[in-house]
Amino acid sequence: MVKQNSMPKWVARNIEVRLKSSMQHFAAVLISGPRATGKSSLARRLTKGFLALDVPMNAQAAKSDPDGLLVRQEFPLTIDEWQEAPEILGAVKRMIDAGLPPGQILITGSSDSSKRKQMWPGTGRWIEIKLFGFTQRELTKGTFDLVARLLNGTLDVESIQSSKWSINDYVQLAQKSGYPNLALSSAPESMAADYLRSTAQVSCSRDSAALGIEVDPTKLYAYLQAMAATACQMPTDVSLQQASKISAPSAGKYEEALHQVGLVARIPAWSTNSVTRLSKASKISFLDTGLLMAVNGWGTGDVEADGLKRGQIIENFVLQQVRPEAEALGATMYHLRNSAGSREIDLIVEDLKGGLVAIEVKASVSVNDDDAKHLRWFQKEQGSKVKAAVILYAGPHVLRLREGVIALPISSIWG
Repeated sequence: MVKQNSMPKWVARNIEVRLKSSMQHFAAVLISGPRATGKSSLARRLTKGFLALDVPMNAQAAKSDPDGLLVRQEFPLTIDEWQEAPEILGAVKRMIDAGLPPGQILITGSSDSSKRKQMWPGTGRWIEIKLFGFTQRELTKGTFDLVARLLNGTLDVESIQSSKWSINDYVQLAQKSGYPNLALSSAPESMAADYLRSTAQVSCSRDSAALGIEVDPTKLYAYLQAMAATACQMPTDVSLQQASKISAPSAGKYEEALHQVGLVARIPAWSTNSVTRLSKASKISFLDTGLLMAVNGWGTGDVEADGLKRGQIIENFVLQQVRPEAEALGATMYHLRNSAGSREIDLIVEDLKGGLVAIEVKASVSVNDDDAKHLRWFQKEQGSKVKAAVILYAGPHVLRLREGVIALPISSIWG
């Protein structure tokens, strides 16, 4: 495997510039994202006080007298794991309304606040920034922002170097995970898999309970396993229900719980009035590919030896790298498939102005013009809206294919 330099104790996160800028304008900023992705560590670097609500004594105080607890803290303040005592958010709201100056509070939590049904006190008062696990661009200190350059038309194809990474290298990178405790360690594969399964199980039990989601943790993990088996595919609801042995009336609640605790994300189907008979089915993705492999019980050897598994893992790994980049740009990720299954594009990134980048992911070392046929069709259908059509593949070279389609090594995502 290609060797990387040893990692420093602190690795800069891709949201740091945006986070610091937001603190100059907002009294409070919420850092959300999956469990154990470095939210607390990042927030502590930017504040003096630290209120850990996963400490039972602090959580009880926040529930009984949130305003009194808050005024006794040292500012700037990190409020960690807010979901353990949501009452603290009301106190933050009242403090902001009373004139709290910018940059005073960072709130962290392992939850997607947009999915909460309760009245959300942060509306109009603080901004939310999502932190995912490490990307390869962060780990390698890469400055090459491929997604942004594709969308704004500034990509210099000639500047992209040939890649030294093999398919097996990418599989091993995926297995290593983006969770900081693994990405910055040399833990053996079996130990990493145990850690990732434990993380998933804790999210299915403790995190879901802290969010007030009434689900059976064992059944929730079974539903996670069913989704893992069909990652980067579009399974029917019935097939997921049968695989997990969860009834149809309960299945929606179970999947929503997995979204809220930050383990899975559906890639919605792209649609437009100009193209008919497109499938509306969303595609399953996991926020961390190492966790996906661990939940499936797949080691690197299993993936390397099985073409179907390899395709799933390589595609999810690419999604894992692109997702934080798209989020930072305010762009949305989609996939496309027509009802007949004769047209399919793995990933479409759409920016705020309607600009489109179409991406096919190939877990192969070579590509040809036939691999780009769906991308060429999409270009013709959408015209100037399509800023770039790209194949990301496991081969070493940059290739120019017909009608402006380019093939890039997967490693070009991070430089």
